[in-house]
Amino acid sequence: MLRWSVANRERVDPVPDGRMLATDAPLQIIWIQVVSDTVIRTNQRSMTRPSLWPAVAVTLCVTLLSCEPDIELSAPENPLPLLFSVAPAVMVTTSGTPVLEVRGQDFIGGAQAHWNGADRPTDVDSDSILTVTLLAGDAAAAGSHRISVTNPGPGGGTSGEFEVTVVHDAAVMDSISPRQALATSSSGFTLDVFGSNFVAEGGGATVFWGQLPLVTEVLSGTHLRAVVPDFLLQLGAVIDVAVENPEPSAGLSGPVSFRLENPVPTTTGTDPDSITLDSTDPISVIGTGFVQGAVVWYNGRVYTPRLLSATSVTVDIPREERVRSSGIIQVENPGPGGGRSDTLEVTIRELTPHLRTVQPASVVAGSPTFAVTVGGWYFAPDATVLWNGNPLPTTSLGDGTVRAQVDASLVADLGSALVSVENPRGGGRSSARDFGITPPGRVVWDRYSDSWSLPKVLISEFDGSIVDSLLTQFRNSPLDVTVGGSILYSGPICHGMWPATWCESRAYSLTRTTEYRRVTAFDSTSVVFGEGWPRASADESWIYFSAAIQIPDSVCGSLPCTKPELWRVRPDGSGAELVHPAPSANAEPRYPAPSSGGTKVAYSAYRYYQPTTDALEILDLQTGVVTPLGVSGHEALWAPDDSWIAYRTPWGGSLHLIRPDGTGDRSLTAGIVGTVERGFDWSPDGRFIVLTTTDNSGEFDPTTENPRRAWLVIVDTGQVIPLSGLVGATTIAWYGGP
Repeated sequence: MLRWSVANRERVDPVPDGRMLATDAPLQIIWIQVVSDTVIRTNQRSMTRPSLWPAVAVTLCVTLLSCEPDIELSAPENPLPLLFSVAPAVMVTTSGTPVLEVRGQDFIGGAQAHWNGADRPTDVDSDSILTVTLLAGDAAAAGSHRISVTNPGPGGGTSGEFEVTVVHDAAVMDSISPRQALATSSSGFTLDVFGSNFVAEGGGATVFWGQLPLVTEVLSGTHLRAVVPDFLLQLGAVIDVAVENPEPSAGLSGPVSFRLENPVPTTTGTDPDSITLDSTDPISVIGTGFVQGAVVWYNGRVYTPRLLSATSVTVDIPREERVRSSGIIQVENPGPGGGRSDTLEVTIRELTPHLRTVQPASVVAGSPTFAVTVGGWYFAPDATVLWNGNPLPTTSLGDGTVRAQVDASLVADLGSALVSVENPRGGGRSSARDFGITPPGRVVWDRYSDSWSLPKVLISEFDGSIVDSLLTQFRNSPLDVTVGGSILYSGPICHGMWPATWCESRAYSLTRTTEYRRVTAFDSTSVVFGEGWPRASADESWIYFSAAIQIPDSVCGSLPCTKPELWRVRPDGSGAELVHPAPSANAEPRYPAPSSGGTKVAYSAYRYYQPTTDALEILDLQTGVVTPLGVSGHEALWAPDDSWIAYRTPWGGSLHLIRPDGTGDRSLTAGIVGTVERGFDWSPDGRFIVLTTTDNSGEFDPTTENPRRAWLVIVDTGQVIPLSGLVGATTIAWYGGP
């Protein structure tokens, strides 16, 4: 209401919408200006403006009875509207007439909303809220749209634009076909998707495989077809399949699960097809359908592969898990699907056995059935002892030991056999050891003990069974057995310190009741090296030896100033006498050997500066005649009946026989590898010779095996019988004592 005073009277008239005010009173023109939403100014005073008055300038002409005429009344300008929000700002496509709520400021009566610049029905709910009704089809197409509001004049104007997005409705999935496939073996395929709200325009709806879009064909609003490439089918999984309409879109549809199942793997073999018991080499399982995440089962335990492909999986099996006999191996693929393959049996190859000892190492020919115990390394529990390559009944004793029964028929005759051990399952055979089938008898032989202690002289059976063990002085000459079974040998007695050391030999006898004693009291100031290589006569009445006699420098000149001679002495040390002086200073008679009949002595004559050295000669003790045998040899030894002389060749160390007249020279050790050592001996009946060799061929293991070996030779046939129990023997003699 507008109130004013006329001629001291008050009159109140409504002034709606800026209409002219009129009364029957005299007129007086006044002006009215709307300054703001709340203030109106006139030429009379300021007043509060009703809120629904239009904000425009209005000229009113009012006739008042008591006023001065011709006063002008003017209304203010309308404000520019402001937009704050539109709801909804995003909506799905529709063919209807959606309603928008527009919020802002300074909306006045007559305010008009625009949709992409075109007027749309507008209701002014207040100066901050408008309701706008869109026309049918305004939201039928997806995209961005503009809305704005205009206030009428005077003043007024159009607000800034606000964006409204119309999006495609979300697709709806009902089913897919197929619903599952097999990983790794599946090639790419087409996937049919059924549902609703599938949009064709704007690039069309897209099928998603998890997070990956697939090439999709829109067949209809309810049917899509997508291509699933094979590279997405390599590993089993449960995949969410969804559909999204083109942009702008309301988002993905609800998913439908596709089950991509891993195959059950197949196995065809392993590489290698067998493994060694203590090996750490990996095993590769060969087959098909192996996928990432596959594991290997071996004897009930699971192992993660080190390498994996579709056709091969490689795994490390710990050594302690490689149990004997065989291993059961499988490959398992993870789910979904997956599972374990059929089992494969992996053969566990035994190690190659190593034979160390055979006890006994020999038996007397004609022995009854007996047991042989074999020791070594890497024997399988079911290892077999072989006799000349043929299996024997064998029992494992554990700890690298097996025992086998040897039938009496296998040792009925003199000779030898090869004993070895064979492991099953690819383990193979050990090296063979000789087993001797010998005549009855005992031998005396020497062996150095450990840790630089004194050497040992052993009395034993042919199989190495020790009867007695005696310590001696250091010894370097052949053994002999003489008076009453005493053992005759020589040892060096050295003087001075290196390099001015010199040594002389002494002859000793060793009995089983006393350690040792010097045989001779031979002592001459002219002897430099005496009592070397002692040998007893067959009747045990004399001991023959060689001695180096010093001679004046005026005699020897540039030659060595010693003169070897052959001497003999009684076993009690008395009666020492010269047997044969050397004919000249440049010859040395060595290794004296009296004949069994006691009439002759064989020896080796070494002559300086001559191409043929160590010539074997025979001295007739009765006539003094020397008979050269025409061969070079050492350590001659007569047969018990004096029919043969056995000797060792100087170089190469083989054992030969020759007649006393120099005929019939032949080798007895052609089949033996190694060098014949000093000290060999005839059996009392002359049928056999015992000897030792050193094998420098490199065929033995020097860390575990002694290269010195003992043998028994059958003289008539030349057959060699090993005496494997006499390990480490350097010299040997037949023992006929108690």
